[in-house]
Amino acid sequence: MLNNILDNFRLLKYFNHKFKSSSEKNNIILMEYFDYKPSLIVFVIMYACLKKQHNAKIILYLPNFLGTFKKFYFRLINIFKPFSLLWFYWALGCSELIIPSKKNYSKNKSIKYKNILIGDLMYDQYLRYYNKITIDVYDLNFKNHVNETLELFNFWYTYLKSNNVKSLIISHSVYNMGIIARIAIYLKIPVYNPGPNGIFYLSKKYSRKHSPEEYKKYPQIFRKFSSSIKKKLILNSKRNLKERFKGKRDIKILLDRPTKSDFYKKNSLRKLTFNKNKVKILVQAHQLNDAVHVYGKNLFVDFFEWFEYLGKLSKNKDFTWIIKPHPAEFKHNMGYYDELKIKYPQFNILNSNITNSDLIKENINGVTTVYGSGGSEFPLFGIPVINASYNNPHIGYNFNYHPKSIKAYGNLLNNIKNLKVSKKQASKIYEFYALRYTLDFTPIKNQELYVKKLEQNFKENYVNIFLNQLNHDRENEIENDIENFIKSKNYKLYYSKNIN
Repeated sequence: MLNNILDNFRLLKYFNHKFKSSSEKNNIILMEYFDYKPSLIVFVIMYACLKKQHNAKIILYLPNFLGTFKKFYFRLINIFKPFSLLWFYWALGCSELIIPSKKNYSKNKSIKYKNILIGDLMYDQYLRYYNKITIDVYDLNFKNHVNETLELFNFWYTYLKSNNVKSLIISHSVYNMGIIARIAIYLKIPVYNPGPNGIFYLSKKYSRKHSPEEYKKYPQIFRKFSSSIKKKLILNSKRNLKERFKGKRDIKILLDRPTKSDFYKKNSLRKLTFNKNKVKILVQAHQLNDAVHVYGKNLFVDFFEWFEYLGKLSKNKDFTWIIKPHPAEFKHNMGYYDELKIKYPQFNILNSNITNSDLIKENINGVTTVYGSGGSEFPLFGIPVINASYNNPHIGYNFNYHPKSIKAYGNLLNNIKNLKVSKKQASKIYEFYALRYTLDFTPIKNQELYVKKLEQNFKENYVNIFLNQLNHDRENEIENDIENFIKSKNYKLYYSKNIN
């Protein structure tokens, strides 16, 4: 507790010292109010670089509407809570916070509004906010949600058209909080999506943080690194994946949001009893209402429709269908899986203690997922993976199958016993892992060492580590790297400096 207080004092002091000078009043850098200190640090570094370029003042914004009570509570907490996030933003010289208000109403319910795609954001927001796994167009909440989404769109469209916004800094490009970014891109306002693990520049071609357009270029991007860097990256990937399948937490798992179940830890006491004579298909599921369209359009509009397709197929194919729910919010989602089992008794729903390592030993014939991380795991063991989305992280490589239509997807599932994965693809999987999980920008030097040492305690020590490493030279190095990235207009800052 005392250490946190001291860290907050030090961070405030750093911000106060860094942002003494005033800026041009008419130029605006719009920064999202996002209550997470590790993100705040990177937001501020990004703002410092953009401030030099545009001589602009900072204005905070909340991406979504707040109800009357939530608005009152928000202001109360930020005024009276010690070291609330607003204290830190005030230290940057920020004196204005934009909270959207419901003034602009529209009855237009088109998915592409004012030539800006927002349907995917609106769809995912409804599923998440109302805890649904598919849309009910007759639900009054859905109708209200559509209207509210369009009101939010109109608010931000009007604001961005009416103000001299030079850049936008966001925390997420999904859900309705991503609407402001889509509008800014349309209006040719630079949009940056920085965080403690990665900095992205969003544009018309790359409009989301997780962009399949970039994943398609992975082989080309990897080739640009020097031989020595490529060697380090491959070795690091091998080490991390080896740790994962030994039951340890690799860098990807440690930086993911924590889950109660251990996804990979082996347990010799676990016994699975499946018919050895049947074709075994593992369905690696996702968190059912968490940003379904995070990568873009999928073969199925949501995970409910995906399971309905597989369920109907299970009635006609005498396979062993093994369903592995995602560990995130496992208990919360089990009600749906219980209903699914009743409707489609051919489905075998696994408990949370069954891991990928356990399943690999079961000699399954293949895996299907929409866009899950199993696509870079099971092929290492010669197990083919079929994605139910062409827009997936593995799209740049041939170690997965990427059908472009539901018909092609069905054909692959029907023929899964005969699908193969070449052993030569292993090197490509290591290449993919390096680009996807180990080259994100971070202001923490040697971050992977800290992550593996502190594990789940890393995030709460992030501020302390950053401040302890900070000096004049380190600060200049970080800012120079980000300024060069801004000038490059590249989609992502690939950061090889932290590779050991």
